[in-house]
Amino acid sequence: NSEFQPTKGNYAKSSIEIGEQLWGSSYDVFVVENEIRQYLTFHLIKEITFASRLYSRFTSGNVPYWELSYAGDDETLRGYENKRFIDDNVLFLNSELRTWLFNFPEFATRIGGTLFIDTGRTFANGEHLSVISNDLKTTIGFGGLASFFTDDFIIRGDFGFSEEGLRIYFSTGFMF
Repeated sequence: NSEFQPTKGNYAKSSIEIGEQLWGSSYDVFVVENEIRQYLTFHLIKEITFASRLYSRFTSGNVPYWELSYAGDDETLRGYENKRFIDDNVLFLNSELRTWLFNFPEFATRIGGTLFIDTGRTFANGEHLSVISNDLKTTIGFGGLASFFTDDFIIRGDFGFSEEGLRIYFSTGFMF
């Protein structure tokens, strides 16, 4: 229902990337990327949005290192450092509870927060589907939101906790 602040509905996106030496590429590579999002809003003292995203990226062929899939940053597993896990493929799930806590209309400002959990992993080509759920990496955390001047301009800070420690990320807009 909104590009910048979705509160209800679904979103799905798939893409295919092909690199072929026959077409002038230096590498023969095939990449399939999928993303599914779900948004649901309910009322519990305040309006709260439950947002969830399932993301997968699969590669095959002669994959250069810059095309490898990764997990660990402000858009994947928020409790791990940038590109902490790198392999042929990645699969992860992000879930958030989002709400606006304070509204100051005279200053066109809102302050809010998020609670989140991220789980997923990278894995090599040829790894059997039954073992992909083994060794999942999970992060939990919370974040702060601020909206200034317009409802579509959002500044976000996330504090993600994992078995490797705490990571703090700052960004604009919701993660998804």
